[in-house]
Order: sequence, then C-alpha cells, then structure tokens
Amino acid sequence: PRLERFQVHALYRPSQNVGGDLYDVVRVDDRTLILLIADAAGHGLSAAMLAVLFRSQLPFIDPDSRTPRSPRDALRAANRSLCEGFPAPGLFLTAAYCLLDLETGKAAIASAGHPPLLLLRRHGGIERVFHSGPALGLYPDADFAQQELSLEFGDRLLFYSDGFYDRIPGEDGAFGGTIAAALDEQAEALPGALQRLVDPPQRPGDGSDAEPADDVTVLLLSATPGPSVLDNRLPQLSPAPALPARRSRILSGAGPDHAVLSIQGRPDWAQSAAFHAECVAAIEAGRGLMIDLTLCPRLDSTFLGTIHDLAERAEAADVELRLQGVTPPLEGLFVELGMARVLDHMVPRMLPLPSRMEPLSDEVRDDASQALHILRAHEGLAALSEASRREFDPLLAVLRREIAEQESG
Repeated sequence: PRLERFQVHALYRPSQNVGGDLYDVVRVDDRTLILLIADAAGHGLSAAMLAVLFRSQLPFIDPDSRTPRSPRDALRAANRSLCEGFPAPGLFLTAAYCLLDLETGKAAIASAGHPPLLLLRRHGGIERVFHSGPALGLYPDADFAQQELSLEFGDRLLFYSDGFYDRIPGEDGAFGGTIAAALDEQAEALPGALQRLVDPPQRPGDGSDAEPADDVTVLLLSATPGPSVLDNRLPQLSPAPALPARRSRILSGAGPDHAVLSIQGRPDWAQSAAFHAECVAAIEAGRGLMIDLTLCPRLDSTFLGTIHDLAERAEAADVELRLQGVTPPLEGLFVELGMARVLDHMVPRMLPLPSRMEPLSDEVRDDASQALHILRAHEGLAALSEASRREFDPLLAVLRREIAEQESG
C-alpha cells in the first residue's frame, strides 16, 4: 500500500520453489496498517500449506464492530482455528503481528514463538520485542500478551524469520548492532542494504555439498517517508553458498520474582555449565526460575541431563520452576527418556520475557569442572530407566576414566 510517513521493505527467499515463510502488509483503513510475518515448521510443500492455512484463518477485521482486531485477538483466533482444523502432531507455526497507527506511530505487537523483533532507534538505541506467547497450533487455549511501542521519526522496526539469523556474521551479542550499522551505512537505500545482508556473495564451488538453507524473510518498517520495495525472489538453481552452522545462544534476564533464561537454537554441552551455574544460583537464592524453550527445537544429552538436575534441585529447595514454550520435538525427548520430573514443570500458560535480556557468557570453568558437570548430567539421565542406563553406561565409563586421568596427572 501507498504510505505517506512510512516505508516498508521486504525480502523473501524460500529455500525451495515454495517455502514455509509468509509475510503480509495490509492497509485496512485510512490510519491502520497491519504487518505480519510467519514461519511454518519445516520446508517445502508441507510448510507452505501450513503457512497458507494460517493466513486464510487470520481475521484482520472484527466481524461485529468492523474495526481492526487487536494482534492478541487475531493470533488467538488463528491459533484456535489451526488447532481445531489441522490437529496433526508436530506441526506448528511462529508469527509476529503488528498493528500500526499511521497517524500517531503507535504500534501494538503480539508474537507467537517468533524470533525477537528489533526496534532500531534513530539515535542508536536497540530494543528487542520478544515473543509473548507460544507457537501457533500447539495449545488450543494459548493466550498472547500484547506489547505497545511508539515509532518516532527515523526509527526502524525489523521483523525476520529465523533463517535470517544465520546470515549475520559475528558474535550473538552483536547481531542487532551489525544490522543497525549496515542499515545506517545505506540509510538512503534501505532495500539494497537488506539485500546485502540477506544475499551473501557466491563464490565458485560454495555450498556444493550443503543441505538447502532455511527460508529467509525480512520485513523492515521505517518511520521515514519514501517508496516501499517488496523483493520476492525464487531461489537460484545454482547451489547456494555454504552457511555457518545454526548458532545458539542463551539469554538471561530477571522477572519480578524469578530469574529468566531463554534458550534459542540448539545449544550443546559447551554451553551447559554456564547455564547450569546461573540456574543453580537462582535456586539457591530461593528465587523462582523460568526457562523459555520456545525457540529451542532440540537439546543434546548433556543439556537434557542439566534440565533434569535443575528440576530435582528446584523441588528439593521448594522453588518454582517453569518450563514454557516446549516444542513438540523437545517434549518427545523428555518422554522418550522418561524425564517425568521435567514434564511436571512444563506450563501451558506463557509469561512474557523481560524487556531486557542479555546473552549469557558461555565461558567455562577449568576442564576438570566441565568434565565433572558433563558426568553428573549423564549420571542423572542414566538413573531414569534401565534403557537409559544401557545407553549412557559406555559414555559414563569414558568420562570417569578421563576425570581419573586428569586428577592423577
């Protein structure tokens, strides 16, 4: 749509001929603009069908009042439709929905398990808008908190699917800064700046043995007048450039009466010791603990054992432990390993993440402490069942031998 005080730029890059990403920009009346981004689990035709089903079930206008529905109500309605009409296990979709008042610049946002939006302030500040509810299609009665913000002249609001996260080089904590710097360098040519971020240069032979990359969608709202550009391009037939392995990170923050940690991506044993220490400190201080797993599809065995240990510690200390946003693949791992105590702490109602969350340092202690942590995590898993004991006994033997050699050497 034509806009007077704003411009919108989008880039859409499916990994195959069809993809599970979706975005939309709709002007529903003289002063209201809706911006939407969604990402269905998986790739290809099945993900595309789920995305189309979601879009068809999304009500922009209230049928009774004929006014724009709030982001919260729109996502609740779409979620109920998905759960009732397409109840296949393991299928879900993340989405972020923004209702913008074009006259005042005020925006209302609700996010269903989607990667955090970035609000890039004109004068250099960077704010993140975290998910305010679980992914769609998982819980029929899910609710979604609604967040309010105001866009001043020169501010920019960036929506993106998780495939974009893998395109940005550098450390996790520099993600927002890298994007802001790239956009500031090309302030008069935002579409070109986005394209350079999304489409890395190809070199001969790059990616010949790589699996298809994830779908990538980026939607940028800029509070400056100018023409909007929507760049929707099918993937090239030549091999895509090799991308780095999907990164993971752990964010730490504080709620009113509990510590909050958000696990994003697929963390491994190297990050588990620092995560464990942060959680144990909260439990020993008698604070509640909330672990958000909305953006975490899988954990390795060390991390699974760490979560199990935290459940035991929280129960022993009579401290509340909330595991929210557990994805179906991760819940399946809990069930497969017989992690009943962990399952008891899963909660259907999600609390919003704090507005300030910082990356947790993954610096480890000395090698001996790290090895001991890994050993204890797997000892906890091995004790869950006879099948787990048989699975983890060989690894436990190796770990114990390495620790003994460290202590004797």
